[in-house]
Amino acid sequence: MNHKTGWIALALGLSAGSAALAQSSPYYLGATQTFGTNSNVRNVADGQPAERDNFSTTALTAGISQPFGRQRFFLDAGARHTRFNDASDLNNTGYDARVGLDWATIERLSGSLAFGSTQSLARLNPGNAPLASSRNLERTNSVDARFALGGEGRLGLEANVGHRRVDYSAPEFTPREYEQNTAGAGIRYRPGAVLILRTGLQGQDTKYPRYFEVAPDQFEADRAKRRDLYVGAEWAPSPISSLVTRISYSRVEYDRETASDFSGLTGTLSWLWRPTGKLQFTTTAARETGQEGGFAVARSSAVATTPTDPSAPVVPTTPSPGTTTSTASTSDYSRVTNSLGLRAVYELTAKIRMDAGIGVARRDLTDQSGNSGTDRTTNYSIGALWTPTRVLGFGCSASREVRSSATVLSSDTHGNTFSCFGQLSLR
Repeated sequence: MNHKTGWIALALGLSAGSAALAQSSPYYLGATQTFGTNSNVRNVADGQPAERDNFSTTALTAGISQPFGRQRFFLDAGARHTRFNDASDLNNTGYDARVGLDWATIERLSGSLAFGSTQSLARLNPGNAPLASSRNLERTNSVDARFALGGEGRLGLEANVGHRRVDYSAPEFTPREYEQNTAGAGIRYRPGAVLILRTGLQGQDTKYPRYFEVAPDQFEADRAKRRDLYVGAEWAPSPISSLVTRISYSRVEYDRETASDFSGLTGTLSWLWRPTGKLQFTTTAARETGQEGGFAVARSSAVATTPTDPSAPVVPTTPSPGTTTSTASTSDYSRVTNSLGLRAVYELTAKIRMDAGIGVARRDLTDQSGNSGTDRTTNYSIGALWTPTRVLGFGCSASREVRSSATVLSSDTHGNTFSCFGQLSLR
């Protein structure tokens, strides 16, 4: 494969993210322009001709965070359009939107209600799944409600309910579409100012409406039930360190796809450490069942990735085509995935920020035909951001992803991505 760097270009745009909420204005508006190159845009297996292509992504963002009384209304929305020079069949438009309400009463009762919707280009070769012959868009819609009783007191009660639906545009991925309902309840205990402990029960019911194609355009469904007994903790022993973790005993049972049944420990961990005012490390670890892995890592990472300067522009988190920002993916179909990631951010100067990361994921794969085995994916990334003003930013990033397989259910593959961007935020 030819790893020689293709053309790159810089462009100026408008961009902002959730960091803009720290400003006095409740609104933000922006856009980002990115240009880059990918050495294996279709993510083909090693030994097959890899297609290198250049791409451009234009992204727009907008949002509001408006308190009123004890409540807070929020809206974060973004849209992006990616075009390829040669692989025009992969041109796509993606979006991310989240709207909701944080609420509280005078009787120590509080909660949140949030609606979310996303669309992005799914991997063409995710492993342990069909190979998409053309563009495959993954769409996720969700609604989540959380309730808490007890305020800042020592003891409290917590509950949650939620619904998620995942669809794909490629017909090969019809069996992977699902609808999921979740509910849980637990106890929160605060023994001190720096420690919160949790325990409770969580249930999850998932339906795959068109899992088995018994005849042309005739499908039968499969269902899965998951039950968790969990314990968790949030610990901030000092201003430079914080830890969030959750460990569960999980049991997953399918009605028909019994080879994917699972019983054992799952969990997530996120540790943020700032040894100096200029250096920050974020460590994430997860052990999760298949499709839950990507969502769990995203939730775990979110608690520990706040920029050191909330007013500064942030590096776009939209993955370059054919790459992932994490080794755990929402398009994962493993029986169980173990992942570990480390990210470091260094403030070289007041205007230059360096970023580097590494992630490893090992998946246990099975299918109903009796095949089984493992694969491992390693992702390396490095980037830099220059902010000559509080609202203007330029940056570049490079990443390499390598997957090695020990089963017929997956394949060896690798690819490199390099991109540069420009951004300017309005608040």
